[in-house]
Amino acid sequence: MARKRTLATLDTSIAYEAVGLDLAKEDVALAAFDSDHKEPYLIDRIPYDKLYELLADLAPTLVAMEPCSGAHQIAEQIEALGHEVMMISGRHVQAWVKDHCNGQKTDLNDAFAILNLAYDRWLTPIRGKTREECRLLALQASYRQLKGQRTKTMVHVKATFHAWGFPIRAGSFNQKVLHELIDTNREAFGDEVVETLHLMINRVRDLDHDIATVLKLLTEATKRDPRASLLRSIPGFGILTTSRWCAVIGDIARFDSPKQTMAFVGLVPNNRITGHHTETPSGREARGQGRMSKRGDKMLRSLCIMGAASLCLMVRNDRLPECPFVASIKERLASPRPWFKVLVYVAAKLVRIATALLKYGETFSYEKAGISKAVLKQWELEQAKAA
Repeated sequence: MARKRTLATLDTSIAYEAVGLDLAKEDVALAAFDSDHKEPYLIDRIPYDKLYELLADLAPTLVAMEPCSGAHQIAEQIEALGHEVMMISGRHVQAWVKDHCNGQKTDLNDAFAILNLAYDRWLTPIRGKTREECRLLALQASYRQLKGQRTKTMVHVKATFHAWGFPIRAGSFNQKVLHELIDTNREAFGDEVVETLHLMINRVRDLDHDIATVLKLLTEATKRDPRASLLRSIPGFGILTTSRWCAVIGDIARFDSPKQTMAFVGLVPNNRITGHHTETPSGREARGQGRMSKRGDKMLRSLCIMGAASLCLMVRNDRLPECPFVASIKERLASPRPWFKVLVYVAAKLVRIATALLKYGETFSYEKAGISKAVLKQWELEQAKAA
C-alpha cells in the first residue's frame, strides 16, 4: 500500500461505509471506505485511546477486525460507541493479502484486506464472545496451565528416580512413599538431590491444591450459565466439557440443525471429492468419505471424545439403563470398527443430543434418547392420551 495515501486521522464529517482495523499491542492500522468507494482512507498507526476518540465522533458504521488477543474486549467498547463489529478469520485475511497484495504482509495491507472482506456477503464472520464467556476461557486456560505444570513435574521426578535405579511404575505417584524412599536412600542421593526431590514432590502437592481451587471456581462460574444444568444431565458431559461448550458454542439458535453443530465442533467427515471420487490417504475410492474434519475448537472436540470414551466404558460395564441410545452404542462396540471411530460416532451423538436439549430446553432422558423425531412425537401423543 502506498505510503503517500496514509493520513494522520479521518475526517469525522464524512459518513464511512466500513472501517477495517488491524490490531496490534499498542496501536492500530486503519482503512476505511466512504460512499464513493474509490480510494481507501488509510492510517498507518493510531493509539487505542485516539482510536476510541475517533470512533466516538464517527457516524455509526461497520467496524471489521481479526479475532486476535483482546479483540472481544475491544469489540465490546466499539459496540458501546454505537458501531457494528464484524470479526473475520485471519486465514481469510492472509489469503486476500496473498492474492491482491503480492503476499506483502504489512499492517496497512492487513487492514485493507479486512476492509474489503467486510463487503463479502458469503463470508461467515466469527462470533464475538461475551465477558462471561471470556471469564470461562480464562479459568480453563489457568486450569490447563496448572495441569501441564503438574504433569511435567511428575515426569521429572519419576525420571530422576529412574536414573538412580528406582523405577516408579506407570500411574503411581504416592507422595508419602516417595518421601520415605528419598530419606531411606539419602546416602546414595546426597543431601542436595534429596532436598531437590522433596521440593519437587511438595510442588506437586501444591499444584494439586491449586488445581482443585481453580476447578471449584470454574464450576461456580459455569453454574451461572442457564445452559449448564441441561448439559450436565448428559452422560459423559462433565464440568470441563460443559464449561467449554458454554464458552465456545454461543446461542444454539444460530445452528439450523444438529449436523451444523457437529461440523462446528469438527466431528464430521472431511470431504475431498473430485471427479466423483473421494480422495483418501489410501488412494482414491469410488465411495466413502475422508477423515474427521477437526475444524473448530480443539479442546471442545477432545473433551467430547473423552466423554464418549467414559460413556462407552459405562455401557461396556452395564452401568447404564437399557434404552435405544445405549443399544446403539452397544451395536457399535460389537462391530469390527476401530475403537477411535466408535468414539467419534458416540461423541457426535452426544453433540446432537446436547443441541436438541438446548433447543427444546429439556434435560437428558434415557427413555427419549436415541429415538427418532417421528417416533418420539408419536410416543409423546400416546403418553398425553394415557394421562
